Amino acid sequence: MADPPPEGRPVLIVWLFVGIVILLLGLTVHTSQLLASGRAFVAAQGQWARAQRDAVLSLTRYAADRDPANLEAFQRAMAVIEGDRRARIELTRPRPDAGVVREGLLAGGVHATEVEGLETLYARLADFGPIAYLLKLWERSDPLVDELTRIAERLREGDPTLSTADAVRRVHRVARSLQPLEEEFAQTLGDIQRTAESVMLIGILIIACVLLIGGIMLSRRFLQQDARLRRTLAQGEARLREDMRRRALHDPLTGLPNRAMFMESLERAVARARAGSRSAAIATNGDALPSAQVGNTVPSSSSAGTCWYQRA
Repeated sequence: MADPPPEGRPVLIVWLFVGIVILLLGLTVHTSQLLASGRAFVAAQGQWARAQRDAVLSLTRYAADRDPANLEAFQRAMAVIEGDRRARIELTRPRPDAGVVREGLLAGGVHATEVEGLETLYARLADFGPIAYLLKLWERSDPLVDELTRIAERLREGDPTLSTADAVRRVHRVARSLQPLEEEFAQTLGDIQRTAESVMLIGILIIACVLLIGGIMLSRRFLQQDARLRRTLAQGEARLREDMRRRALHDPLTGLPNRAMFMESLERAVARARAGSRSAAIATNGDALPSAQVGNTVPSSSSAGTCWYQRA
């Protein structure tokens, strides 16, 4: 690739660093979005865990007093859990329906502004080992959640084979089975988030260093090329001036000094004489004056003496 012209190199260096800044800003924004999506995932898990505890508590109370308000509270908690499950199942399809995913996440308590970020996060990290493990843990909770729904349905229908004590025992057994899954899910998700934040921070620093070092090296190369080019131009200009001077002061055929050089030398001699030198130089055309006239031109009484130069 051809080198840029000298006048364009400073501008190129400026645009190089502008490009580096833009890349770093884009990388930072993208990383921030991923981290925000991760925090939204953590928040969604918190909503799910809270809904699971509310469902167990409300169903236990309903088994004890058959209060419809407790049943409604149980159903509200289960709506959050079921919304998350619908979204998760839809996301695992080859071509998930964005409307179904959005409706499920909203029902699961996810804020509307975080839905798209969660969809993007899942699409990019679905095959990532820890994320796949989280989904397996989530799937393992489905039968237990279904068991809570069946217990509530039997209690609502007044199944005579299900006593209050038996219903409470069943609910507590399900809660004890859900507890370790919830704790492992939360711990794994927290570890993933902390690791992702560290990796992204280190990655940004490494990329920033690489870009800056590359920019500095390219800038130094451009500046060195510019300095070499300027030196070359200066040397060429000096040689050109010297050649022009030599051509102006020498005969092109013989190479001997010409009249212009003679006049220049004469001017320097006159200048030295005016500056206080004791000698002077007088130039004339030797063919124009007879020798006698030349001899009579200078008084013999000159104390400083006279020096005649005849140059033809």
